[in-house]
Amino acid sequence: LKLEQLERDYQSMTKNVDNFRSLLPDDSIGSQIKQINKQLIAVFQFIMSVGAGFAFGFIGIELIVGDLDFGFRLLLGVIVSLIIALAEIYFLAKKLAEDVFPSTAQKPHQE
Repeated sequence: LKLEQLERDYQSMTKNVDNFRSLLPDDSIGSQIKQINKQLIAVFQFIMSVGAGFAFGFIGIELIVGDLDFGFRLLLGVIVSLIIALAEIYFLAKKLAEDVFPSTAQKPHQE
């Protein structure tokens, strides 16, 4: 009888515990904040990379080659930053695809 009473007490104490949350950890606030943090870091990295590429094309090439026309320097900056932006978008899309559609295929040596 004592074991039955202890079992009933245990069940009454744990009846409000939600097992569903342990199955979906993405719903927790901490997990969402981590995802937002990763996205903000990716956006900041994108902006810094494109800005650095523009600075290299606008200022760096002039330092290497010599005096250039302002319009040509501006064109070089835009071209370099566009190339870097396209590369960054490619890698961001690749990372997003890995996050949304996780790969289930195993490599041959991991079988």
